Amino acid sequence: MEPLMNARFFGGISSFISWNVSDNGPNEFVTAVYEAVDVLGQILNRSLQEKTSLSGRALASHALNRSFAAELREVFIDMFGERKSLHCVADFNVNNNTFQNVMVYKTSEHSFTAFDKGEIDWSGSMGAPPNEPRCGYTGDRCDTSQHWIGATVGKVLGAAAGVLLAGPGFLVLALRNSVTLDLYVAVKPRDTQ
Repeated sequence: MEPLMNARFFGGISSFISWNVSDNGPNEFVTAVYEAVDVLGQILNRSLQEKTSLSGRALASHALNRSFAAELREVFIDMFGERKSLHCVADFNVNNNTFQNVMVYKTSEHSFTAFDKGEIDWSGSMGAPPNEPRCGYTGDRCDTSQHWIGATVGKVLGAAAGVLLAGPGFLVLALRNSVTLDLYVAVKPRDTQ
């Protein structure tokens, strides 16, 4: 009898492993390992079919700048051997309190692909976010002629607040020191001769 089929063996393991199952989908780390093994299998299969060398350098050359159709999703490896992850735009579904992918960025094609999930519910009242920052990516589209007014007003108000807060503090400190001196002179015993 194989050791894996032994009930005592499974009983011993079950005390160390949590068997809780959830509906959250597969664990992302387990998925990444599974995809890596799948990609390696595709590379080895291609190398064997082409009867090329199975050295590490030859296998790596089969992987660079290439997209692999893994079972769960597309995996793209760039020219440096880095795995490019999928970037998704997700929409929060208020009916079942989950996020649903509505767009995915395909690295190999450098473009977004939309899923037919209906209209995106953008949070806030302004609708979809703008394609770039208000002043542009380099800041050259902002009107800087009015910024000096705000900076000057801020500096003046800051100085006024400092004077208003520090002035009474110095006044209290000065009065407290003078009262202490007056009290010391008044209580000092006289010389008796």
